[in-house]
Amino acid sequence: MNSTKHIPKAEIHVHLEATISPELCRKFAKRNNVIIDNNIFGGEYVYSWIDFYDFIKKYDIVTSVIHTPEDYQELTYNYLKECAEENVLYVEAMVSSTHAKQKGMTYHSFLEGVVEGAKQAKSDFGIVSKYIMNGIRHLGAKSVHLTAKEVLDNPHPDL
Repeated sequence: MNSTKHIPKAEIHVHLEATISPELCRKFAKRNNVIIDNNIFGGEYVYSWIDFYDFIKKYDIVTSVIHTPEDYQELTYNYLKECAEENVLYVEAMVSSTHAKQKGMTYHSFLEGVVEGAKQAKSDFGIVSKYIMNGIRHLGAKSVHLTAKEVLDNPHPDL
């Protein structure tokens, strides 16, 4: 047997926004009226980049299509569904309220979208997930400090 699907797994380091498939990226771009350059895609199912800096640039382009709590709900659900199909039982994902706030979402609405997608996936597939709020380092210490303060001021059982 060549497949590892029969082995139970845990995913403990993933950035939720980076799990968006090219298909979902295109769908969100269309829905949210975002023009994206097709050079970010290396094919129907993959992204293409040259080096780490190019990866970060394209990561920012990809995350720019996520505009609403409903987008976060769909993204979360789709990723957890894919994980469950690979026999992943537990996911610990990093999420970025900073990206969400740049698109006009509130901390609470963004988090509710993530949590709703997670609840739906748990109900449908039995997969459990928790989240780590991620400060965006290249935005500076003040931005990271504000993210940490926001988490501390708004405790949530899934964080």
